[in-house]
Amino acid sequence: MPKSDANTTHRTFHHLSATERGQIQALYDQGVTQTEIAKRLQISQSTVSRKIKRGTVTQMKSDYTFVEVYKADAGQRVAEENKRRSGLKRYQSLLFRLHELASSGYLSTRRL
Repeated sequence: MPKSDANTTHRTFHHLSATERGQIQALYDQGVTQTEIAKRLQISQSTVSRKIKRGTVTQMKSDYTFVEVYKADAGQRVAEENKRRSGLKRYQSLLFRLHELASSGYLSTRRL
């Protein structure tokens, strides 16, 4: 199929940096809406919503009441942990499959 016949557009997403998460936190703390944050940072409102959801932590105030607040560094930690674990799952899956093939004798009967 020629490229001109393609009906999809090139995806332009990118991972948010710690700086962008900090900007989200600053604007969110000022009471700016998620839609307005998205417009100012030129990202999807859905992205802002997900980042706020993932970076929201529960803190205890001095009067022992709890409050949920968005923290950019917490969101960054979650993103880094998810990225780290995504490669690990694929690696473990590959090792498991190789172990299955080796234990079944499949690999020993095949010419490599």
